[in-house]
Amino acid sequence: MQQSAPGSSHDHDRQPAQPRQSLGRPALQWNGWHPPSLRLPAVPRSKPLSDRLKILTRIRAAVTYQWSLTIERSFGNDLLIRAGYVGARGTHLQGGNNYNLATFIPGASTTANIQQRRPDPNFTSFYVSDANGDSWYQAFQFTAEKRYSNGLSFIANYTFSKSIDTDSSDLGWTGASFAGTQDPRAPAYNKGLSDFDRTHVVSVAPIYDLPKLAGVNPVARAVLGNWTLSGILSLRSGHMYTPVDLGPGCLCGATFGASRATLTGVPVNITSGRSERAHMGYFNQSAFAPAVLGTFGTAGRNIIRGPAFGNLDLLLAKQFPIREKIRFQFRFEVFNATNHVNLGDPDLNVLSPTFGRIFSTYTDPRILQFGLKFVF
Repeated sequence: MQQSAPGSSHDHDRQPAQPRQSLGRPALQWNGWHPPSLRLPAVPRSKPLSDRLKILTRIRAAVTYQWSLTIERSFGNDLLIRAGYVGARGTHLQGGNNYNLATFIPGASTTANIQQRRPDPNFTSFYVSDANGDSWYQAFQFTAEKRYSNGLSFIANYTFSKSIDTDSSDLGWTGASFAGTQDPRAPAYNKGLSDFDRTHVVSVAPIYDLPKLAGVNPVARAVLGNWTLSGILSLRSGHMYTPVDLGPGCLCGATFGASRATLTGVPVNITSGRSERAHMGYFNQSAFAPAVLGTFGTAGRNIIRGPAFGNLDLLLAKQFPIREKIRFQFRFEVFNATNHVNLGDPDLNVLSPTFGRIFSTYTDPRILQFGLKFVF
C-alpha cells in the first residue's frame, strides 16, 4: 500500500487509521507507506548509510492540560484528611516513526533482501520525530496525615488511577519498537495503558515513640524506655507488558523491537495460584501465537498486567541520651520484614519455550541490619 502526495488521484488508496480494539488490532501487512518528504532519489549505494534521524522543522509545540479538585478536613489539632481528583491531557507530544521499513512482498520477502525492499535502499532506517503523541491521566488520591502527638505520627496515601498514552518513552522516535508506534499508517493502534500505569498504589509510614517510663525504676527505664518503632509499607499494582514476536515477524527491517504476538481469542488471564503462575505461566500462553509473516501481529500494546508489588520495612531504635544534644542511637532494621517474594518480569517472547514464565524477583529476601549511630 503506497501513499501518494496530497491531492493526487491515489489518496483514496491509503489505509485509514482504525480505532484500537480492546486487546488487539487487524494484522495489517507492511507495504512501504512513507511521507512524500522522504522520497529521495533511489540511487543504489554499494553500502547503505546508517540510521538517520529527521526532526520536522514545523513541529507543533506539546500542550498539556491539568485540572484537579481537592477537599481537606481537619479532625482535632493533629489529624488531616485529604481527598482529591487529578486529571491531565497531553496532545502533540513528541513521538515518531521509522518511515524506511521494507515493503513486504508475499512469497518474495526474506531477511536477506530487506535492504532492497526498503522505500529508499540508500538508508537502513529513517526516523522522523513528530508531534503525534497523546496521553490521558485520571486519578483519585486520598491522604491521611497525623501530626506528632502522644508519641505517634503517620502519613498514609492511596491512589486509584489510570494512565493511557500512545508512547511512554521520551526518545521522540521509537521506530517499529513494540514500546512505540509500529505502523505509521495507524498510530492509533499504539494507544494503550502506559508502561508505568499502576491502578492501585498504597503507602503508609508511621512513627511511634514508646512511653519513656519517666516514673518507674531507673533500671527498668534504662532498658525499656526511649524506644522508637517506625516502618514503611508499600503496595502497588503491577505494571503493563506487551507480548512480542522476536522472530521474522513483519520482515521489514525494524532496528528496534519486533512484531507483537497474534491473539488467538483465548482469555489472557488465568486464576491459578501465585506460585503456579510464576513457574508454569503468569498468563495464559495459549492466548497468543506468533505473528503472521509480514505483519506486526494483532496483540494490542500493554495488555498484560504484571505481578503486584508489596514490601514492608521496619525500624526499632533506642536512644541513649548523654547530654541535651548528644546521644547514641541503637538501630535494628528489617528490610522486607515479611520476606515477601515480588516476582519479576515474565518472558514475553511468544517464540520462546519459556514464554509467560518468570525467573527473577524485584526485591531481596528479608535482610536484618544492626547499627549504632552517634548524634551530636
